[in-house]
Amino acid sequence: MGGRPFVIEALTPAQDARLLEVKKFWFNVGSATSTDEPRAEAAIRRMYSFIGKDAPTVIWFDSPMTWALGFSALKNSLHPSELGDELNDSLETSLHDSLETSLGTSIRRTLLGSLRFSLGSSLGASLGSSILGAVTNSLRSSLEISLELELETTFGDSLWYMSHMDAYTYGYYDFCAEIGVQYDANAHDKLEACKEYVKAGAGWMIPFDDTVLISRAPIAIRWNTALEPVIHADGEPAVQYADGWSVWALGGVTLENVRYHVHTTHWKAEWLLDEENAEIRRLIIETVGYDAIARDLNAVKRDEWREYALHRIERDVDVEPIQLLSMTCPSTQRQYMIRVPPDVTTARDAATWINHGVDPAAFAAES
Repeated sequence: MGGRPFVIEALTPAQDARLLEVKKFWFNVGSATSTDEPRAEAAIRRMYSFIGKDAPTVIWFDSPMTWALGFSALKNSLHPSELGDELNDSLETSLHDSLETSLGTSIRRTLLGSLRFSLGSSLGASLGSSILGAVTNSLRSSLEISLELELETTFGDSLWYMSHMDAYTYGYYDFCAEIGVQYDANAHDKLEACKEYVKAGAGWMIPFDDTVLISRAPIAIRWNTALEPVIHADGEPAVQYADGWSVWALGGVTLENVRYHVHTTHWKAEWLLDEENAEIRRLIIETVGYDAIARDLNAVKRDEWREYALHRIERDVDVEPIQLLSMTCPSTQRQYMIRVPPDVTTARDAATWINHGVDPAAFAAES
């Protein structure tokens, strides 16, 4: 009789410490700023062998932009095929199903959920949501609509967007193997090929029968690592490619409009008037500051009490009306401005609100 399958109940202290190292390793893989082309091409040859195809010719491009333009220039000589679907079925769908089956029978559900969050969701937020999402959005914004539609209609699901920025997925499966999960031989070989591709720093690919178009990794990625890393650079591109194409972002928010491609000291309050993106409006408010916003957008003084004055910006520049309380420090005579709820009607009530419900007159009485 066969024994009960071995199930991993919890990580050992050593494995728990190792998890942090693994997360850092795969973050570095996903944020690579160079490409090992021979290593990537060897991985491509293995991928093609899984579906019975000969090794293809690889054409490299310096950025996702020239990669897309390269497709446009070569599309007539490189006839589309179903190969992208075959690779997707072999290295995405069936591989994923096989790996997940092994995980489900080998790791306790609560531990698996924890690992999936740490190496999937958490790491994926930095690599997938932050950098990969920003590059994807910028590419779509930069492409002519006709070319974007051509890419999508020509290939559909065959347009295979595997890249080193997907490292969080492979880091998750790799660590599970390290702690004792046994994958079947076929799944193991395919996983190793995919890992080699992402470890090489290779970007997106478009596969044809005998040719593959691949984008190289960026040459620079700048991060704000205060909390979870997000791409961030003030006054310079957050992601930069060798051919000059770049992605601008601040605090993980992608900035497509070229007017934002300057240092935030040059940002203007008036940009709030026509900016539709709520996240970018928030950045403008944070960087320009309420003093400049009140001045440049002609805030109207609604009420005054002692050293406090209540101002309101009548224009629609945020999700709710902007109301500001200005106050003068008695000792330094410096003026400060703080945002208060839009339903406050008097300066005294606004001052009470910023004092957590305590009327400032009470402070004066105590002194």
